[in-house]
Formats: sequence, C-alpha cells, structure tokens
Amino acid sequence: MQIVSVAMQRKFSTALIALLLMTALPLSVSADETKDIPTNASETGVHDSLVAALTHAGLASTLSGDGPFTVFAPTDQAFADAGIDLASFDTDAENATLVDILTYHVVAGSVMSTDLTDAGTTDALNGDKLSFTVTNTEVKVNDAVVTTADVVSSNGVIHVIDKVLTPPVDVYVGDGSMSEPYFEFYTDVDGTNGMTEIDISKSYRFQRLNNPSAHPFYIGDSGYNTDSSDNMIISGDGTSTTGISDDESFTLFFRDGFTIQEDTLVSYFCTVHSQFADSMMSDFTLQPTAPVEEENETSRHDIPTTATSTGIHTSLVAALATSRTGFYSTRRRTIHSLRTNRRCVCRSKESIYPLSIPMRKMRHWQNILLYHVVAGTVMSTDLTDGMTATAINNDSLRFNVSTDGVMVNDANVTLADVVASNGVIHVIDKVLMPPADEPADEPAEPEIVCDATIGITSDGYGFTPASVTIAVGETVCWKWTNESMAHNVKEVAGLKSTTYVENGVYSGAAAKTVDFHHTFTEDTTFYYACEPHIGVEMFGKVIVGDGGAEPAVVAEDKDDKKDNNTPGFLGLTAILATWAQSLSQESVKKTA
Repeated sequence: MQIVSVAMQRKFSTALIALLLMTALPLSVSADETKDIPTNASETGVHDSLVAALTHAGLASTLSGDGPFTVFAPTDQAFADAGIDLASFDTDAENATLVDILTYHVVAGSVMSTDLTDAGTTDALNGDKLSFTVTNTEVKVNDAVVTTADVVSSNGVIHVIDKVLTPPVDVYVGDGSMSEPYFEFYTDVDGTNGMTEIDISKSYRFQRLNNPSAHPFYIGDSGYNTDSSDNMIISGDGTSTTGISDDESFTLFFRDGFTIQEDTLVSYFCTVHSQFADSMMSDFTLQPTAPVEEENETSRHDIPTTATSTGIHTSLVAALATSRTGFYSTRRRTIHSLRTNRRCVCRSKESIYPLSIPMRKMRHWQNILLYHVVAGTVMSTDLTDGMTATAINNDSLRFNVSTDGVMVNDANVTLADVVASNGVIHVIDKVLMPPADEPADEPAEPEIVCDATIGITSDGYGFTPASVTIAVGETVCWKWTNESMAHNVKEVAGLKSTTYVENGVYSGAAAKTVDFHHTFTEDTTFYYACEPHIGVEMFGKVIVGDGGAEPAVVAEDKDDKKDNNTPGFLGLTAILATWAQSLSQESVKKTA
C-alpha cells in the first residue's frame, strides 16, 4: 500500500493581509480513544448523515470490528452538498452502489497524517484507488480537503473531510487495431456504452475489455511513451512505456494544477508500436470543471456557515452570534479562525479562551473577535514576511512567513484559504489578544454603604437587631466575624415560616465569617432565617418603606407568644430547657 506522508507542511509562498477566528472548531473533533469509529462519529455532532448511511448499508457493525481502519469522514454538510438521500437507496443494486461509495472512504490499517506524501495513492476498501495532494497549505484526498486529521479511536483513526468521495468512473478499453479508431472506450463491461470525453472533475479507472491484447494501452498529457506531468496522478499497473494488457488496470486523477488550454491534450496510445506513433495516438475530448464565477458563488456558504460545517468551530460560531459582530452578512472578510486542540473542549463557550473566562463575562469580547478580521479577501499568496495589517478593530496584526510556516502574531496558521461566499478563512491555533485587551486587573468594587447592619447575638442563636426598618433604595448588611457557629441569611415565605423562597435572597453557605449585603428597591417586608438554626427559630425581618402587603403570620403555639425578637431569647430558652432536663435525669438517678 502506497500512502501519503506529510508532516503537514505549513508553508506559504508569499504575501498578506489575513485574519482568522476561533471555534474550534475544534479541533480537532473531540473523540474518546476507547470508543470505536462509528461511536465517535455519532458523537461529533457533524457526522449524523455518515452514521445513518453506514447503518443503512449495514456497514456500522463492520467498522465496529477490530480493524484497524482509517475513515475519511464527510460532514453532514458534505452529504447535503452531494445530494445523497438514503430513501432513494431502496433496491439491492442501489444499496450496492451505496456500499461502494462508503467503502471508498475506508482504508485498511491506521493511516495518520504523518504517513501522507504528495501525489501518493492507496487502495480503499472497495478496491479503488485514492490519491493524496499535500501542499504547503492543505491536504486533500482526491478533491476533498482534510479539515481535521488524526481523530484516534479504539479501532482506527478518523480524518474529517469536506466532500463525499466519488469512486473512479470505470472505463473499459476495447482491443486496439492497426487502423482508426485504434482503441474504443466503454463505460460498461459489455462494451455497449461508448465514451469519447473525459470530465477532469472526475477520476477514471482504465481496464482492458478484450484480453489478451496485442496493443498495450496507456494514457498521458505529455506525448507518446512519455510520463505525464505533475498535474496528473496515474496509479496502478503499467507505465508510459509498457502500458496495460490482460487483467491490468490503472487509475487517472486530475490535480488542481490541471487546466484546459488550447494546447492541452490527454492522449491514449499503444506503447509497443512506436513505428506507428503518429497514427496510433489519439486525444480525448476534455470537459472542464465549471469555473466558479462571481454570479454563481451563491453555491458557496458564508463564513459562519462554513465554520459551522467544519465541526471544529462551534465556539467561534457561538461567539459571533453572541457578540453581535455582524458577520452574518455578505461583506467580504478575511477570518483568522482558532482551531481548537485536544486540550480544549471545542463545544463549550469557555474553551474558546485559554484563561477559561466565561464568554458572557469577558470584557471587550466583541473587540477580541474583530481583532481576528481584516476587510477584503486576503489569500495566503498575498502574505509576505514582516507584513502588517489593520484588523477591523483598528489594532495591528503582524505576519511572519518562513520555511517553518506562517504566523499571525504568535498564532500558527494550520490551514489556509478556506473560501466562503463572503470572504476567506485561515485556521489558527490560538486566540489573538488585542494589545489593549491583555488581561488586566479588574477595577475595584464600589464601596458599599450600609444603611443598617445586622450581626449575631452573644449566645449565637439570634440576629441583632432581629428587626430593622429602612427606606426604599437603602442597603442592609449582614456581618459577623469568627463566630463559634456558622450562620447565613436565606429568604423565607413569611414570619417564622420554614418555607424558603425559590430564587430568593441568599447569602450562600453558612459560615463563621460573613459579609453580605442586599439593596431593597421596593416597599416590602423581607423575612429571613439562618438555615442551620431555623429549628430554634433564628429568624429576622426587614421592613422596607411602608412594608408592602404583610403576609399571613404563621400559626404559633400559645406558649410561644413571647417577644422572640428580644436578643438571646431563643438561646436562653434552649439553655433553660437543657438544664431542666439534666436536673430531672439526676433526680431519677437519686431515687433509684
């Protein structure tokens, strides 16, 4: 098996003004290395269509086996773009086609990103060839971009891709003759459906129809018996000088650099009859890939939608939506996008910021996001070493371009030139902090003015004063230090009520030292208790303004009608009761 090896070179040519944003996602996509491939895929949140297709085709159990397997996993958006509707696969023949497509995304063994080399190929589980393109800015499987690599599972590895892979088109080559057309080409093994054109957006598997053959067959774009250019990959049997015959085959892939010009030719020829080279060599008619024009760019998604579909930028998308930065628009932007790593949980809002500050509390969050954006579309080829650019928040970004890669400030660019309908995304591995937004000391809290202060009685069983009256808008403070017992303040439903008010005023867990305050903004009577001592009726009351509507008094026993607001009353009662019980027990002992 010939595999592609790449230490994912991150090297750009030249030039800039770029900018990238944070998600995620992730990114790596979050995975549990103890779970198998189908289980991890089902938990990414962006591979529901893949899991459903595997289940429909009866392959989920296969990929749950020991393996190991390497799966190139298209996202849900990739399935939607391909127009795959599982409901349409309802016959044995159609299900066989689905199995062929899905197994074309699987390779036996664990193939990591570091095993990849440019122009390398390998065999998929369905028997067809896969090709790999490794450039300075991206890795492709056929024409699909790897957006997240090396998601390790218990029985293999997942690489997330942005397109559904289509197996090569089968081309059957009819036996050559000594007169035109020399070779004939068919799309079926019976030799009934002829073909004369090649669509360069597809790959093709050429195989002999009539065997044995006296005319070994090959193909290329550089002339008779000459190896093809680097803009094509030909993998399989034969060479440009030996061709294929009998049961042999090869697969042809067109690379990004292959373009159709007036003099562009893809020729087929018999490799052994060199004396007839001029006559036994003919050209295919080439169909170009449809150009992406300005008017049909609507087929592309905008920056937030593109970020959503990667599966690694959920935090970024959440940040954009929360911060009202206006990125859901058609204006062209260049975005620096944080690719989360396994030290981050890319689905949480907090993971987007390395200091773990919750998003809703982060000061100047919008300013941070805008520091990742540059106006206009800036491709990697626009970058030069030492270049600076002004972000939308008016702060400066600096770019370093070297043989080791490209950096924006102190962040590494890990994936470049992800084109969207309204700009371009470059993925980076850190959140960029604006110069003015370096973490700073928070301003001092304003001094609290206590209009009434409540403490604890000397015996520790009461609040003092137990009742206070204040005006609307004034503040009550509850303060005590190093008490012998822990106390707190929790709102109750009424006078001496043991029912706590849901979401009511609460000082927190009981403690021996407390400094708590609350400002009352309307006429009311506020009742509260100490949680640990509510059983000995440690209650308090705050009358605000006219007191509001007085709630019903909780029923009391007749013996409890005394003024319990007297500081220490409850504590004294408890002490007397304990003393009386002790005397009674002593008396019983003496009598005995």
